[in-house]
Amino acid sequence: MQKWRFATTILLLLALIYLYSGNQPPKTDAIVVSSDPIKSSPKPISKESIAKKIKPDTLRKKKDWLEGYDKSKDHTPRIDLITAFREFRKVKRCRYVIENYNNDNDAYEIFLNILNRRKKPDQWKNLNLVQKQYFDLWAESCRDFMENDSELYTAIHERYRKRFYETKPITKREKDFAKSWPMKEETRFINFKYNSLNDGYDVDMKNLTRAIQRQIKQASGMLSYININDEIDFSIRTSNEIAMYERQLAELKGILDGSIVIDEGYLINLYQTYESNNQKVDDFLKQNISSEAFMTLAPLLLSNKNIEMGFYDKHYYQSLAPKVALLFACSMDYPCGNESKEMVLMCFSHPYLANESACGQTIQDYYLNFYFSPNQLTDVDQILSYLFVNYAKN
Repeated sequence: MQKWRFATTILLLLALIYLYSGNQPPKTDAIVVSSDPIKSSPKPISKESIAKKIKPDTLRKKKDWLEGYDKSKDHTPRIDLITAFREFRKVKRCRYVIENYNNDNDAYEIFLNILNRRKKPDQWKNLNLVQKQYFDLWAESCRDFMENDSELYTAIHERYRKRFYETKPITKREKDFAKSWPMKEETRFINFKYNSLNDGYDVDMKNLTRAIQRQIKQASGMLSYININDEIDFSIRTSNEIAMYERQLAELKGILDGSIVIDEGYLINLYQTYESNNQKVDDFLKQNISSEAFMTLAPLLLSNKNIEMGFYDKHYYQSLAPKVALLFACSMDYPCGNESKEMVLMCFSHPYLANESACGQTIQDYYLNFYFSPNQLTDVDQILSYLFVNYAKN
């Protein structure tokens, strides 16, 4: 009897297995498409991105920044230091326009690709008619830097770079500006050491070691850039800048290899240097008459003055301070017209904030009439008044 029950149970199990397997769909190699619309829409891959990946190594050569430059044909007019800086800065911003003109490409289409490169397809933005007109004017002003239609961007860049590094400061305004960049870089270096080493230093701390290596790479990069052309007759200010980067490099490498000991004495001296340097920047700006120098050092000056100015919301303060600093610089000799780099950015070049209302406006008119809200204007006036009381030169 027991054997019969056992046999019956086995037969029932086999029957169930057969019925279950018979109802299953056959296996195939077909790809199952998700019903989730997000998952079923893979990110499009452009042929350009694939081509870039498979580009032969021989074609990935380092850019020759002296390509096309001929010293004997360099007739770039000598000029004052501040104008030399402003024109060199604009040349660098004109790079994509000139390079695409060299290659017979449509600079506007390339510009749109740059403008929208970090956006999703549904966020892609074109310029309207007014913005396009101002873009065309900007592009034409960039082409004015070319001595002829075939001059390469690298040659133009070197002409204006060489002139900037060779130009000597003459007036007090130029001398103030000449002092500001090394002061900014030295302050940045001191702040890096203070924030990184204040709690002690251990050469085995990987993150700190990497941070120091990045600083070394940055200083080395600046030295390499300045020294691209060994025929430049450096001004004293540029030679001093080179010496500063070399001194920073030596100290950073000494920290890494242990030849500079980070002990209590070093840290005490570092703290004193940090405090005295902040005061040095503040004292310098109180006698400075260069708007470029002010804009160079303003981020350092204003970064931690929110409490002193009565702002306890630091995030809100930091959203206003750089723009108010720009308005203060406009009261000096800073270029604040509708062709200034800030208004070009706000008219058509900012990937998210560019708008037609900025086109043709001065910095003052745009910020005061369009950008700041009525409530913000009270805070703007508070910061601006502080800057005029402490840093305006009559």
